[in-house]
Parts: sequence; C-alpha cells; structure tokens
Amino acid sequence: MIKYTSLFFCIFIFLSCDPPLPDVEPEPEPEVEMFQMQWATRMEPDRTIVTLNDIQQYGDIIIKSGEEESKLTTFYFFDKDTGEKLEKIILPDDQSVGNPGESAVYNNIYIVDGAYGILGFNLDTRQVDWRHLKEELDVSFLNVYFNGDRLFINTINKSEDFPALFEIDPLTGSIDEFYSVDSLGTFSEPVLYNGPEFDNEVAFMAYYPQLGTTPPQFARQDMIAVDTETKEILWRTTDFSQKFPCNYQLPAMLSDGVVMVGGDWSIYGFDMETGEQLWRTEVDPESGTGVFARTEHLLHDGLLYVNSFVFPLACIEPSTGEMLWRSLDAPNCARKMHYNEESDWIVVCSIGRGSILVFDANNGDLLHREDSYEGHSYIDNTIFDAERNMYFANTFGHTMGYKLVPK
Repeated sequence: MIKYTSLFFCIFIFLSCDPPLPDVEPEPEPEVEMFQMQWATRMEPDRTIVTLNDIQQYGDIIIKSGEEESKLTTFYFFDKDTGEKLEKIILPDDQSVGNPGESAVYNNIYIVDGAYGILGFNLDTRQVDWRHLKEELDVSFLNVYFNGDRLFINTINKSEDFPALFEIDPLTGSIDEFYSVDSLGTFSEPVLYNGPEFDNEVAFMAYYPQLGTTPPQFARQDMIAVDTETKEILWRTTDFSQKFPCNYQLPAMLSDGVVMVGGDWSIYGFDMETGEQLWRTEVDPESGTGVFARTEHLLHDGLLYVNSFVFPLACIEPSTGEMLWRSLDAPNCARKMHYNEESDWIVVCSIGRGSILVFDANNGDLLHREDSYEGHSYIDNTIFDAERNMYFANTFGHTMGYKLVPK
C-alpha cells in the first residue's frame, strides 16, 4: 500500500509541473534603418533645379541661397524641426550681388559671394549690412573663405590679373588688403599661425605663379610662408609637385609643426619653420587625379582625412605621412566632410555620387549610402546640429533634415 501511495504521489508532483516547451526560434529583431528622413521640402514646386549652393544654419533655421530667373540674390529659410519654408527673400538690385555662390555664417551675419560681389546679410533684421562689388574692388574673381573667425576673399585683379587676398570684418564689412604680389598667378586660401617659432603671425599658402598661362601638366606649385605684418616671405619651397598643381583656393592644413597641402595625386608635408619637405603620400596614383582640388579635407584628433577629386578617401598620420587606411568607396567630388564624434563616422554629401555617404572613421568602411530622394540626387555639403543630433542636406530642388542611427 505504501508503495502505491508513493507512486501516486510522484505522478501527482510530475503532472503538477509545467510540461517542457519545444524549442522555438526567437523572433528576429527588426532591422534598424541607419538613414531616417525627418522632413524634405521642395524649394520651388514648379522647378526641378533651384540651386547648387551650400546649405547653412543659424539658430532654429536652415538657410539656402537660390537662383532666380531675375539673377537677383535669393535666400530661403526653413524651420529645422518641421521643414516648413518660413520665408523667401529676393534682394533688390541695389543690394543684390547676383546669383550666389560660396557662403558662410558668422554670428548673425550671412556672408555670400555672388556673380558680381560679396555681401553681409543680417539674419536678425533681414537687411543687407554691407556689400562690396567686384567693380569697386577692380577684381574679376573672388572667393570667400573663413579661417576661424576671420573672413578672407581670394581675388584676381581685373586690370593686371595679379592675385590679392583681402580680409573683411564680417560684422562691419570693412576691408583691407592682406597680401598681394605684382605678378601673374594665384594663391590658395591662407592657414594662419601664431606661435613662439616666429616673431609675428604667419600665413602658409600654396602659390601658383603660372596658373592660367601654362598647361596644367607643366605648371608650377610653390609653398610659401609669409609674415603677415612685414609681408616678407620667410621661406619658399619651389615647384614641389611631380606633374601638376593642386589645392587651388583651398587652405593648407597645419598639425604639430607640419604644413600639409595637396599636389598632383598626393599629399605633401613640410616643416613649418623651414619649408623642408618631410614626406609625400600618394593618395590616388592609379587615376592620377588631384587631391585637395575642390574636394575638402578634415583634420580631427590629430589625423588628416582627405579625398581626391575622384575615388580614394584616405586617413593620414600628419607627422610621418603614413597612410592608415584608404577606401575606394569614395565621396566623389564631395565638398565637405563631417566627423561624428559620438559614432566615429565621417559623413559626406557627394555631388559626384549624388549620394549621402557614411564611413567608419576607424577603417574607412562604407557603412551606408543614401542614393537619392524621390529621384533627385543629393548635392554639395551636409551640416550637423549637435543639439538635435540631426543632419541637413539638399538635392537640386529639396532641402531636408535627416538623422543617422547606429545599427
């Protein structure tokens, strides 16, 4: 009897427990899209191509300059959070500088160079605070460039084709000649340095004494260091590039006593104090296209990121010129690059690829490529708002805001 009671008790306990469940495959996690569009606004509903110009930001607004059939300078303003087009401003003829090109924002001043001049537009009052016309400056070309909080324009004299750099106070528009020479050619934009190695501030520039007068494959490219107070050339490294000049209006880069500049398909490093060439790194020898042409470059945490005019994106160690990585998934014709510090990404908008590209900054791997929006290719640069963790870009006809989410 005790034996049967014990057996019954064991069976009761066994049946009281939950039966074992069969193995079930867990539901896969939904894939996270890295590129997440927040909004996209057509600038002009009835026009396919509105602008090729860079996008800028100020506070809660996105600023885009456009082109009108009237050729008058035109600005568009968008709400960062919603994409609502807040305002379109067409400047009257006596304030316009024609179709706008390069631009920058300093404090509350939107600085734009146009077909026939440069102006400073007050973003608070929506008024032009200052304007300089090419005719008044007697120049045939000008290009705007910011170095820190200092504004420069690179020009060619109309009467004699001599190059000159002017510095403009971005708030008042007051203008002074910064540096010029009485001979043909042009300069790159300056990179400035103030330190114990020199008595005064020094500007490092590439100089092209034959530009426009000699076929590119035979033209010279020099590197110069100029005392900005005395205007004395402290050193000059002559004709250093192998086959053709490069870098053009872009500034050289400066890192721990090394001045870096693009020439032919390479990056060159020079000693800041003497001008001695320290190293040469070939970035794009296969296609032989220019590095630092009108593509940009980025110096971040002691490393130099560069892209050539066609394919490679590369990471270079400035003190030695060692190439740490090189990617052929390149930002073709990319104007600017942004380093996302939270995720160690390099984010670019490539007009050559018509795409937004995201690279791993540690090894150059292409993490994402966003090809187009509603059939419209992406163009020019992309900018970042850290407070919103949000990027802004544009196509030929749209302005948009998007976020990037790690997978």
